[in-house]
Amino acid sequence: MKGIPGSAEARARAAIPRVSTRGRYDLETGRLLPGAADYDYALRFSLQFAVWRAGGGRGGPEMALVVHGMRNGRTAASEKFAAAEAALRRLGYRRMVAGYSYDSNTKGAHRAATAARALAAARRIAGRNGAALARFVTDTAERNTRSRRASVRLLGHSLGSHVIFSALDRLARSPLGGGSVESVHLFGASVPAGAPAARGDALRAVVRGPVVNYHAPTDEVLAAAASRRPETAPLGLRGAAGPGRPPPNYEDRRVEPEDHRFQSYLDVLESFP
Repeated sequence: MKGIPGSAEARARAAIPRVSTRGRYDLETGRLLPGAADYDYALRFSLQFAVWRAGGGRGGPEMALVVHGMRNGRTAASEKFAAAEAALRRLGYRRMVAGYSYDSNTKGAHRAATAARALAAARRIAGRNGAALARFVTDTAERNTRSRRASVRLLGHSLGSHVIFSALDRLARSPLGGGSVESVHLFGASVPAGAPAARGDALRAVVRGPVVNYHAPTDEVLAAAASRRPETAPLGLRGAAGPGRPPPNYEDRRVEPEDHRFQSYLDVLESFP
């Protein structure tokens, strides 16, 4: 991670507050483990969340909540959150940055013989995590008042886009879901290119501000996925595609990251939010 060497990097990772559903899913099958529930989540560094809810400055509390991609264990996920915080601070964002950590490190992802199975399990876990992310957002919404509105901005990299779209679908059906998300920012999104149009009602109803998709035709990971299944080309490769049109608050922005890594997308980010 650029700019945070040695022990400073470790301190940065440790300081990022997290919403976590780790340990609830089978890393081989993607199934929910006995005794666990899709909508449950835990807060790491819960005191920081309490301070966030109590503070917030003008307009009420606001946070950027980062959802990582596939093949990230606890430590790697924390590194992604610290990298995101460093990038957003560089761009002048001074509100709270937190991470959403889930079981994306499915077994067999590094071996050709089991990669497809691991990907299917990761997608299953990501989709089911929409319940917990939606619950965190509505729990935040319940604490809103007319004079102090809490704002949650969602940032998702790669597989994290599946978690976010799943959460938006659930929020669209919730009495507290309308306008409960301030903005959405997608980086190298692996959901299908037709998702913004297909879920346009949810994007329009749940997200108060923009839904920005940073896409990269040069992303080698997404290009490989598109070559295997052209009918479900990823949203992060060339942007939204038909049938239908995305909602008015949706926007495609082309970028040229070095590769598919989250850090590469953060390096080319020019503004936030």
